[in-house]
Amino acid sequence: MKIILVGVGGSSSSGKTTLSKKLLNVLPQSFIIHQDDFAPPNEQIPVDPTHNVQNWDDPDSSIEWDRLIEVLQHVKAQGMLPTSHKSHDHLHPPSQTNLVSNELNAKEIALQKKAKEMSDDVVYALLDGFLCFYNKTVLDLLDVRIFLNADKGTLKHRRSLREGYATAEGDVWIDPPFYFDDIVWPAYIKAHKDVFVNGDPEAGVPTPYVRDIHIYDSTKLDVDEILSKATIDIIEYSRIN
Repeated sequence: MKIILVGVGGSSSSGKTTLSKKLLNVLPQSFIIHQDDFAPPNEQIPVDPTHNVQNWDDPDSSIEWDRLIEVLQHVKAQGMLPTSHKSHDHLHPPSQTNLVSNELNAKEIALQKKAKEMSDDVVYALLDGFLCFYNKTVLDLLDVRIFLNADKGTLKHRRSLREGYATAEGDVWIDPPFYFDDIVWPAYIKAHKDVFVNGDPEAGVPTPYVRDIHIYDSTKLDVDEILSKATIDIIEYSRIN
């Protein structure tokens, strides 16, 4: 059995979770690992000293990295999540949890057929997260690296339309008005300073730090186009490795 670990990264509201769930419908023997499930408990999230609100986005403190690495290593070895793993993805508001229908369109059916033909005895694990490429150990565990790009204005607008974010405790975090500009975006730049030339994710020119990264601009490609490109990239990797 071959186990392929795919990192689906990008900023908040870049479309990475939608893509991950569409890939789940298309790729045989696949499952999603939501990076958000590895956030620390609410009381351990640090408070931003300027605005006196919790900072859920700083790459150094927003993920329990040791716990995530342990789970990813288990997945790479066993082809499944540990039985002890619990996800809180279902706690998100309905507009976020029901982003993707289980009813496949014609393009998705064709992709599913192609993926099945080229994925004999392959398990696909999809890491959906805004920090897929920050931690070097996590980065090195990934077999395929996908990044969804968008400009700051688009990402800010998309995030403003969301109903909030569920925490593991079942609470819902609602962004204060300043949160995107003063916390989300600076954290995003910090997390990708080694990934893109001049630390500029909007320009989207990758550095050698992340090898073989596939970058898709979600402002220029629709979700079906991105799904098609990502599926081909993933199954092509499984074919030649």
